[in-house]
Amino acid sequence: MGVRARTVDVWTRRRCRPSETEPTMISQLHTDDRAVSPVVGVALLIAVTVILAAVIGFVVLDTSTSSTETKNARLDFTYDSGSSTMAVAHEGGDTFDNSNIIVKVNGGTVNSPGVPSTFATGDSFEVSSDPGGDGTVNTGDVIVIVWDDPDSDRQIQIGQTTVE
Repeated sequence: MGVRARTVDVWTRRRCRPSETEPTMISQLHTDDRAVSPVVGVALLIAVTVILAAVIGFVVLDTSTSSTETKNARLDFTYDSGSSTMAVAHEGGDTFDNSNIIVKVNGGTVNSPGVPSTFATGDSFEVSSDPGGDGTVNTGDVIVIVWDDPDSDRQIQIGQTTVE
């Protein structure tokens, strides 16, 4: 009782000339786009991953030469309505060189000759002019004290008040 196997040549049918209505293998390759979507998806995924890695690498490994020094101070502002001046007192924090201190009133830079050569804890100076105004500090004026970083183009605000 043996099992007889019969082999059938499946290629014999393909070896003969195809009929006009039966598609050839070449024409099927040109119209078969079943694998295009997964390939495009993988290519886009790889592109997004590479771009994301480049952005993260740029941010993390940034080797810019700009100054990373940050100055801060606790400033106290006291307005004297009789003399129309604002006293600015340094009450703690970093010491500043007066050549790097900028005083702005209502957005305009003013000359404050009373700033000590080094503005440190315990020092104070008066702001008494308003550029473009009447030359005095008045109620409603906004006074901003800015540190100009000598090692870069940065200006850091270290204090601000509105005269009341």
